[in-house]
Amino acid sequence: MTKFLGSISTLAVVGLLGFPCQGEQREPNPQTESSVTAVELTDRMLQRRAVEAVIWGMPVVNYDLMYQAAVRGAKGDFNQIIYWSRLPDWKIQTLTPNPDSIYLMPFINTKDVGPIVIEIPPADEGSITGTVMDVWQCALEDVGPAGLDKREGGKYLILPPGYKDQVPAGYIALPSDTYEGYALLRSIPKSGSESDVAKAVAYGKRIKLYPLSQAAKPAPTTFLDVVDVVYDGTITYDLRFFESLNRIVQAEPWLERDKAMIDQLNSIGIEKGKPFNPDQKTQHILNDAAREAHAWLVARYEASFSSPYYQRGHWALPGSRELLEGQATFFANPDVYPVDVRGVTFSYAYFTPKHLGAGSSYLLTIADKDGRLLDGGTTYRLNVPSNVPVTQYWSATVYDRATHAPIRNAQWPSRSSHTPGLQKNSDGSVDIYFGPKASAGKESNWVPTSTDGGFEVLFRFYGPEKPLFDKTWKLPDIEKVSDPVVSTKDSPDWIGTETIKTREGDFQFKNGYPTPEATEKLYELRTFNRAVESYLHFVTIMSMFYMQKGLSDFGLDAANKFLIFEKMDALSLFLTPNTESVYGMQFLDLKRDGPTIVEVPAGLLGGFSTMWQQSLIGIGPTGVDKGKGGKFLLLPPDYKAEPLADYLSAKSPTYGVWLGVRGFLVNGKSDQAVAQTKTIRIYPLARAEDPPAMTFLNGSGKAINTIFPDTYEYFESLATLVEKEPVDAIPPSDRFLLASIGIEKAKSFMPDTKTKQLLAEAARAGAAMARANTFASRDPMAKVYPDRRWEWAFVGGSATWDAQGYVNIDNRAAWNYAATGNSPAMVQRTVGSGSQYLMATRDARGAFLDGGKNYRLHLPPNVPVKLFWSVVVYDALSRSELQNGEEFPSVSQYTGPVANADGSVDVYFGPQVAIGKEKNWIKTIAGKGWFLCLRFYRPTEAFFNQTWKPDDIVEVNS
Repeated sequence: MTKFLGSISTLAVVGLLGFPCQGEQREPNPQTESSVTAVELTDRMLQRRAVEAVIWGMPVVNYDLMYQAAVRGAKGDFNQIIYWSRLPDWKIQTLTPNPDSIYLMPFINTKDVGPIVIEIPPADEGSITGTVMDVWQCALEDVGPAGLDKREGGKYLILPPGYKDQVPAGYIALPSDTYEGYALLRSIPKSGSESDVAKAVAYGKRIKLYPLSQAAKPAPTTFLDVVDVVYDGTITYDLRFFESLNRIVQAEPWLERDKAMIDQLNSIGIEKGKPFNPDQKTQHILNDAAREAHAWLVARYEASFSSPYYQRGHWALPGSRELLEGQATFFANPDVYPVDVRGVTFSYAYFTPKHLGAGSSYLLTIADKDGRLLDGGTTYRLNVPSNVPVTQYWSATVYDRATHAPIRNAQWPSRSSHTPGLQKNSDGSVDIYFGPKASAGKESNWVPTSTDGGFEVLFRFYGPEKPLFDKTWKLPDIEKVSDPVVSTKDSPDWIGTETIKTREGDFQFKNGYPTPEATEKLYELRTFNRAVESYLHFVTIMSMFYMQKGLSDFGLDAANKFLIFEKMDALSLFLTPNTESVYGMQFLDLKRDGPTIVEVPAGLLGGFSTMWQQSLIGIGPTGVDKGKGGKFLLLPPDYKAEPLADYLSAKSPTYGVWLGVRGFLVNGKSDQAVAQTKTIRIYPLARAEDPPAMTFLNGSGKAINTIFPDTYEYFESLATLVEKEPVDAIPPSDRFLLASIGIEKAKSFMPDTKTKQLLAEAARAGAAMARANTFASRDPMAKVYPDRRWEWAFVGGSATWDAQGYVNIDNRAAWNYAATGNSPAMVQRTVGSGSQYLMATRDARGAFLDGGKNYRLHLPPNVPVKLFWSVVVYDALSRSELQNGEEFPSVSQYTGPVANADGSVDVYFGPQVAIGKEKNWIKTIAGKGWFLCLRFYRPTEAFFNQTWKPDDIVEVNS
C-alpha cells in the first residue's frame, strides 16, 4: 500500500500520545473500580521517565556512539583525530554524513590534560569548514571561512569547565561547560578526482591537536584512518542507549539547565558516582521505553515536514531556527529550551553550526512531489536547475530511512557537482536519479537505493548564496519515474554493470562480466590469498624442513651422528627451547638410509615425529618403552614388508623423521644426562650386523639456525619439500592449495618475476598473520585464568588439533610458529607427571612486553612441581632464546634465585639489573619485544585446580 506523508505522521502522533480515537475520555471512579497497584504505578513512571531520558539525552548519546565507534574501529582515544583518507562510502555509518568531503574528527577531553589546542591551517592549499562542539553538540565556534579565523588559520583553545587562568595571546578561547567534545571538520576537495581528494587529505592533515601545556613543543598529532572501517555511530534504541547516557553522566558536570533531570535519571538507575546495573525487569522496561521513544521520534520527524521550505513543496530545513539558535548560544534564552525538537534532530543528524547559513545550508526530503514516502524499490528523478547558488559545491545524498545512515553496501551514497563525469542537460541543469538500478547511460548521475526499505535525500549547499535564501532559485521536488521493484528472496542482487568495492580493491564489471583489468586483479588476489593461507597451513611442516636443514648444515649429515646440547644456550636459533634440559637430536632421512634402528637407553624422555610434527612413537614413562628404553625401528613410507619382531616399530608417512630426547639436570649438573644420552645408537637396518660407530656433536655454544624465513625463500623451500617427500605426505585438498600457487610434485617451481614478488608479499602477510595468531590470540581456550593474562602455550585440547571435530589450522599454526614438536602427553592433564607450559606476552595492563622497560613476575610460595620450574625469555622476532649477552636468558629452580621470606620468588626483567636482584634477573634489550614461558615439570594438583597461580607480570620503576 502506498504511504503518504501527511496521513502517516498524523496517525503516528495521535496513536503514540494515547489520545482517544473516538468518544469522550472518562475518569475512572475510585469508588467502584479497582486501583492500579503501587508496583504498576512505579513501572509506568519508570517507563515514562526512560522515554523522556531518550529524548533529552539524544545529543550526548549521539556523540558517545561516534566516539565509541572510533575506539572500536580505529582503536582510537581522546585527543586524537580520526579521518577518512578517501571520500567516504557506505561504511561511514553515522547520521546523515557528507560523503563528498574529507572528514576529520578530533575527539577532545580536557579533564586530565587541561586546555586543548586545535590549530587550523590557513586556507592556502585548501579549505577547512567545520565547527567545534561540546559534548551536547552545542557549537563553541565555527572554523574556516565562517569561523573566527576567516580563512587565515588560527589556534582555537578549548577550555575545560571553570577554567580561570589567563589565556595566552594568539589563541581563540573557547570556554566549554563540558570536558568532552569534538570537532566536525571538512577538508573540501576542489573536485572529486583522486588527485584533488588526495590534496584535500594532505591539507586536512595539517591540522594540529595538542594540549596547551605542550604548546612550546607539541607532540605529533595522531591521525587514525577509518576509511575502511565500518564506522557505526547509529542510534541504538535499546539498553545500550542508557549505557551510553550513563557514561556521559558519570564523566561530565551537571549543567544548570538540566538539573531537573537528575532525579528523573536516578529513578531509572543512572546516578552520578554509582554503577549502572539494572536488574532484569528494569532492563526489559528500559528496552521497551527506548523502542517507544524511537517510534515517537519517527512520528515527530515525519510531522516536521508539514512546514516545507518552499510553498506546497516537500523540501524542509532540518531542525528549527529555534533549536539552532539555542545550540549556538548554549540556550541563553531562559524561556526557550526545545528539548523535543533537539531530540528529533539528533536522532537523524549530528553537528550544529555556530553561524547559521554562513558556511553551509541543507534541505531534506522524505517524499516525492505527490507526497508519497520515498521507496527504495522505485526509481526517481531530481532535476537540479542550473546556476545552483553556491560558491563551493552542491550534493544530493541518500540515507536509509531506518538508520539515517548511508545505505549499507551501496555502490556510492551521493552525487555532487564535484562528481567526475556528471552529465549536464543542454540548459545547464542536472538530472539525478535515485533507484535500485541505474538506467542505461545514466550511471554517472545515479544514486543507488535498496529495495529493502525507504530512503531520504539531503541536499547540501556549500558556500550558499542569496538566491537560496530569498528563494529566487528553487529546488524542485523529486519525481517518480518508474514503479517499484519488488524485492524477494528469489531475486538475488546479482553482479551486473558496476564496480565491486572491497577492502582488497575495486573490481569493474559490465553486464555481469569482469573487465580485463578486473580479471587480472582478481586472479592476483586469489593467488595472494592462497599463498598467505599456504604459509599458515604449512608452518608445521616447514618448521621441520628448516630443523632438518639447520642440523644438516651443522654437520648432522649421516644416521650415525647425534647432536647434544649440555644446555641449550642463546647462540643457537631454535623455537622456544628450555635452558634447563640436556637436548639430544637427529633428523632421520629414511629416503637416504631406508629402515633405521635407534637404540635408546632407559630414562630419556622424547620421541619420533613426522614432518607434520605428529608423534610416531614416544620415548619415556608415557611412551611405548615405559621409560625402560629399547630398540626402535623406523620404517619409510614405501616400506612394504611386515615389521620385524623384537623392535618397537613405527612406519612413517614422511621420509623425514625428527628424533628429539631430553635428559634432566641432576643437582644442577648435566654430566649424568649427557653420559646417558651418549649411549644412543643409530644405524640403518641394512647395517645392523655391522653398525658404524657413533659420532656425537656438541651443539652448546654453537650458532645453529633452524628457523624458517618470512620471505619468498619459504615457498622455494616448500616446493623442495614437496618434491622430496612422498606424494601422500600432503593430503589431496592441501595439494590443490599448493598447486594453485605453482607448487606441484614432479613439476619445476619456476614462478615469473611478478609472481615471485606476489609470493614475497604473501610470505610477509602470512608471517604477520601468524604473529597475530600466536601473540594476540582471540581463542577463548587460550586463557588459563579468568583474572590473569597467562595463556596456554599449547591450545586446542588435542595433539592432532581436531578436538572440535575439524583440524584447527589456526591453533596448529599458533603453536608451531613459536614451538617445535608435540605429543599426546602434552595435552594430558596428569598430576605429578609430564610437563605444562604457560606463556606470557603481555603485562598486567595488557601491553606487550617491552625490552626497554622493567618488570617483575611474582611466583607465590610452593610452586606446584615435583621436579622443577623455569622461566625462559624469548625474542619476539626469532621466537628463540633472547640473545642478551648472557649465556642463558632464564631463571629456574636450578639457578638458585633468592626467595622472599614467605618462600615466594620474584623474577625481574629489564635492560639494567637492579642492585641486589642479580640472581633473580633476566636481562632484556631495549628496542626488542620479548615473551616468556613458565614451565612446570611434573606439576602437582595445585597447578591443575588453580589453587596456586602465578601473578601477572607488572611494570616497575627499576
